[in-house]
Amino acid sequence: MLRTGEKTQDVLKAVQAKTQELNTTVLPKDVKVVPFYDRSDLVHETVLTVERNLLRGMLLVIACASTVILGRVGQRPTGSPAGPLLHPALPSRGGRSRRPMAPDPHQRCP
Repeated sequence: MLRTGEKTQDVLKAVQAKTQELNTTVLPKDVKVVPFYDRSDLVHETVLTVERNLLRGMLLVIACASTVILGRVGQRPTGSPAGPLLHPALPSRGGRSRRPMAPDPHQRCP
C-alpha cells in the first residue's frame, strides 16, 4: 500500500519482492499471486521525463542568464562586470571599430 509521502519506486519494489516471496514460500505450488496492474513502467517513464525537463529548464535559465549578464552579441556589454574586459575583444561589424575613439581603418589619411 502506498502511503502519503512514500517513494513510489521503493513501494513497487517492496511489493514485487513480497509477491515473489509469497509465490515461492508461503502459498501452495498450484496457487500464485499474479499482479494485474503494474505501474512500474509508468513511474519510471514519468521520472525520466521530469529529469529531462528539469535539465532542459536549467540549461535554458543558464543561457538566458548568460545573455543578460554578458550582454547581447553585437552590443557593448556595459551591464556586465566584465564589460570593460570584453569590449575590446568583440569583433567589429562592417569594418568599423567598436571603440568610438579609435580611427576608422578604412579611412585614408590625407
